[in-house]
Amino acid sequence: MEPSVLSLFVLGVVALTETRAGSHSMRYFYTSMSRPELGDSKFISVGYVDDQQFVRFNSSSESQRMEPRAAWIDKVDEEDRNHWERNTQRSRGKAEID
Repeated sequence: MEPSVLSLFVLGVVALTETRAGSHSMRYFYTSMSRPELGDSKFISVGYVDDQQFVRFNSSSESQRMEPRAAWIDKVDEEDRNHWERNTQRSRGKAEID
């Protein structure tokens, strides 16, 4: 696991352990859609800790940026100022490959 993802996961687990003890899971789901005849493609990435969505990226969104979807994830800026830009670039890279 990369250091930024690890710190993000630890941050999430710490936030979740305030209400629930025990183990947790982190999952990412990727969806790619393409209509070559229209020159159209779309890539969506959604991250979950347990059953709570915490991030998403949609290549068709106006911002085309990785976006926080849970209040606790906003705290990642305190630990890593480049987190959102780095993860946005990763998602954009995946969108080009898929």
